[in-house]
Amino acid sequence: MRSRITKALVRALYSLTAYSQWTTFHATMLSLLGTGAFMVFSAEEMGAIGPILLSLGICVIFFALMSECILTLRVLLKVLIVRLASNNPDAS
Repeated sequence: MRSRITKALVRALYSLTAYSQWTTFHATMLSLLGTGAFMVFSAEEMGAIGPILLSLGICVIFFALMSECILTLRVLLKVLIVRLASNNPDAS
């Protein structure tokens, strides 16, 4: 018999394998973070174009992080609105 923690872990892993637009979004942002990190760490070896590559890498990382933060804020606001609406008996 599985424990509750094992069942919760299996459910979480299964939800990660389900394909949706948000899975694609997270995969894209993760690949952007990796690309930006590679650009930042390899900029030193590029000579004169290094500072440009460094700033572009930082911009890519910033874009990926801000996109994830905006999505998280959207989800949290949705949860908050649903909770407030369910607790308000006057709402129709």
